[in-house]
Amino acid sequence: MGNPVVWFELYTPDVERAKEFYGLMFGWQFSPIDRDDNGYWLISTQEGSVSGGIVETDDPPGEQGVLLYVQVETLEGAIEGAKVLGAVVEQSPTPISEQAGSYAVLLDPTGCRVGLWSPEVVVTGNEGSV
Repeated sequence: MGNPVVWFELYTPDVERAKEFYGLMFGWQFSPIDRDDNGYWLISTQEGSVSGGIVETDDPPGEQGVLLYVQVETLEGAIEGAKVLGAVVEQSPTPISEQAGSYAVLLDPTGCRVGLWSPEVVVTGNEGSV
C-alpha cells in the first residue's frame, strides 16, 4: 500500500482572495471551522477526492513546502482562466512524456504556488532542438 495524500493546507495572507481564486478556478467550496483563531477554513474539492484547509498567515508565501498539482482538462484553458483571476504563470506548459501528459505551475493571486496537470501532451515547438 502506498502513501496517498489525505489532506492539504494552503497558507496565505489573503484568505478571501484565495477563496475567490480557487472557488472560481476549480469549483472548490469553503466553510469556516469553529476554532479559537477563526483563521481556518475547510476546503472541499469534490466528493471522493482529497480536501484540506486554508489558513490565514502573515508570513509571505514561499517556495518551500508541498506543491500540489490539480488535474485540469487543458492547460492552456486553465491558465487563461487563472490569469483572468489574477494568477501569474511561473512555469509554462511543459510536456512530461506521451504517457504522462504535461504540467504548468502558477502563482495564485496571493503568491502561493499551485501546479496544474493535464493528460494532454503539450506541443512546445522545441521538439528536435538541442
